[in-house]
Amino acid sequence: MQKVNCYVDKMFQELPKSKRAKELKAEILANMEERYQELTEQDKGQEEIENQLIAEIGTAQEIRENINLISTKRQWTVIGLQLLILLIAIGYIRYVQINVHIFEAMMMYYPFLLIADIVAYPLVIFFGILLALNLVSYLIKPDVIFLPRKGLRNASLAVSIILMLVYFSFVLHVFTVYLMMPVQLMFFMLRNINIIAGFIGILFYLGVKK
Repeated sequence: MQKVNCYVDKMFQELPKSKRAKELKAEILANMEERYQELTEQDKGQEEIENQLIAEIGTAQEIRENINLISTKRQWTVIGLQLLILLIAIGYIRYVQINVHIFEAMMMYYPFLLIADIVAYPLVIFFGILLALNLVSYLIKPDVIFLPRKGLRNASLAVSIILMLVYFSFVLHVFTVYLMMPVQLMFFMLRNINIIAGFIGILFYLGVKK
């Protein structure tokens, strides 16, 4: 079984470190021990048995697809996209701050400032929280997921999506002539937009964290 154990160890080195991966590795090794005993009773050679067990285990890619483990490459791609959007939003805010006097002289101050206040700032907070949580999770590689129950994750994700829809309605309400929401709700969103953006970021992260 040494050859099989080495194969399993090497295979799981390619997978993200998580509680699910550890449990799956222990389960595979236990199953392989049982299969080894079964194949030994069939008078097969040691090398033949080990090759058959390795073939039955499959590859790291197959395991990742079966249990939906997120690869390191995908993690860094997600983090990179979040960082890109964050930098774009920060850049726009800085652009408005630098050119505020030009916008005032051209009577264009209000729309640029409004975009910064209700779009750019919330995006900075939302993606800043996602980026920070993903980086912390990647660095410490927690053994337990944040919401162990799938129902809680789904509920958290659903609430975050609903709040996102409310936010988009608010943006449409502000930038169009259409009344997308009650006036009281619009003023509440306007006063608390950054707090809401942070809350959505946390709920969304908890909802998608496996």
